Amino acid sequence: MICYIIKGINPVLSDPPAGGSEEQTNLLFARSLDNKSYYEISQNNNRYFMNDLMVSLKDFIYTANSYQTIIVVLVAGFFSFLWLFFCWLIEDKNKEPKKQLVRLFFWGAFIVIPVALITVPLKYLLFGGRDPVTFPIWLIFINAILFYGLIEEYAKYAVLSDKIYYHLDFNRPRDGMIYGMVIGLGFAFVENILYSVALSANLWENLNLLTIRSFASASTHFLAGGIIGYFMGQAKFLGGNKKGSNRLILKGLFLAIIFHGFYNSLLLIIGKNNGNVWLIVVWALYIIGVYYFIFKNLRKIQKLDQHKLRLPKI
Repeated sequence: MICYIIKGINPVLSDPPAGGSEEQTNLLFARSLDNKSYYEISQNNNRYFMNDLMVSLKDFIYTANSYQTIIVVLVAGFFSFLWLFFCWLIEDKNKEPKKQLVRLFFWGAFIVIPVALITVPLKYLLFGGRDPVTFPIWLIFINAILFYGLIEEYAKYAVLSDKIYYHLDFNRPRDGMIYGMVIGLGFAFVENILYSVALSANLWENLNLLTIRSFASASTHFLAGGIIGYFMGQAKFLGGNKKGSNRLILKGLFLAIIFHGFYNSLLLIIGKNNGNVWLIVVWALYIIGVYYFIFKNLRKIQKLDQHKLRLPKI
């Protein structure tokens, strides 16, 4: 997702220019294998990305008082805040402190920045800035799992592990799933805001696209964060020894990476096939199936909350 946003903001990372474009792309790819070239490409593209983003943000803020901008920001964050409200209600019903939800939402929002700074030069190094839709099917899967799955989901896991896993407020199996979802929603919120900035020149024309993307992004990160959190909650209270807990955590991280990677692969393949209806149906059924898994297991672990569980010695 992050790479799409950057591609929308930065023309340097868009498709190669016409006229010898394939040759230029291959040459750039070959040169990037050199460490010095990689360093230069990394520095240049991070600088281009930040410069273009700041210009877009300046233009965006300049029109911040218009109804147009306010509506777009609301659309960008609507589904993130809708699911956040759902998590808030669950915690309120169980009389849990809400400060952790707010704190983790902001941490999820913050990690978008380091994730972007990692994925931009790495994607340019490996693929020369080419549009993933042009890749063969097997490379689409590798690209999606590496950039959308591995990097983004590991960042969420790192926040869960470092900021809340050993905290006293993480005292029930259900908390892991809720906290993971909230981190994912923070990530999706900033991602959608950046996407709206990239489309700020034609906001009304792209409002439908932004609405669809807002739902898709919020759902993806919400579900993936919930998968990681579910298994971290299991690991903390039901994992037994340290080895068993680590196995559960790795299982959750692996499943979240595969889910996110496969989800984005389907979207890219749909784009590659000009919006094939049957592929869209497969994508929709896939999302419904993962939603079913999340809410089924949420009800399951809520039953465990009837028991007072002590913090484990890990």
